[in-house]
Amino acid sequence: MIIDGYTIKRALDEGTWKAYRNNSKIGSKDLMIGANSVDISLGAKMLTPRINDSVIDVVDYKDNLFWLEKPEYAPGKFLMMPGSFALAAAQERFDVSASIKVDMSDGCDKDGFVPEGFEIGVKHQRKAIPKSMQLLVAPMFEGRSTMARLGLAMHVTAGFGDYGFDGHFTMELVNHGPLALVLTVGMRIAQLSFQVVTPDAVKVKYSGAYSKKVGGPVAPVLGRDRFMSCEE
Repeated sequence: MIIDGYTIKRALDEGTWKAYRNNSKIGSKDLMIGANSVDISLGAKMLTPRINDSVIDVVDYKDNLFWLEKPEYAPGKFLMMPGSFALAAAQERFDVSASIKVDMSDGCDKDGFVPEGFEIGVKHQRKAIPKSMQLLVAPMFEGRSTMARLGLAMHVTAGFGDYGFDGHFTMELVNHGPLALVLTVGMRIAQLSFQVVTPDAVKVKYSGAYSKKVGGPVAPVLGRDRFMSCEE
């Protein structure tokens, strides 16, 4: 289940969830909230790998590749050439660890039952469902369709956020298109949606390698402990 835009707005307006832009608290009126997601904007810093014909051993990391701050193409703008790769960060971050109340009564009859035939092609008796539920969510990070149509990927498979993560999402930008793209700081470049998790998520709230990384973008944390043990 993905949380709808109305519920996102209500959770922010009521203070159940909290949103920040560049560490200043903001509300729903400061955000572009869609049907099932909220847009996030490009931060003012990018990192790019410095490559000196080197090989990086992700387990036995010897600092043979490190990250440089990507220079601006023009004030407040960055250039992404075809095939280029850079790390960026969202200006916004969200604390959505608190449970939200969701109305479940839509689609039910006046007594709170699922009407017969409500599920097409499924025969069943009327079933009562709760009028409302308290739900926990985890943030999911994805690109905007407009940017995808230009060939710009927002992440390299790392769009999943664990329950309890409240940092700035790091974007792994790759220009797959044939044209160079100029990106402007503050542009709405990606989006977050919020997916329901089971109640036991509170027992394993995210505390991994990137849990304390506010700001960004954040370079990868490498080494034997990251890949050869059960600890995150």
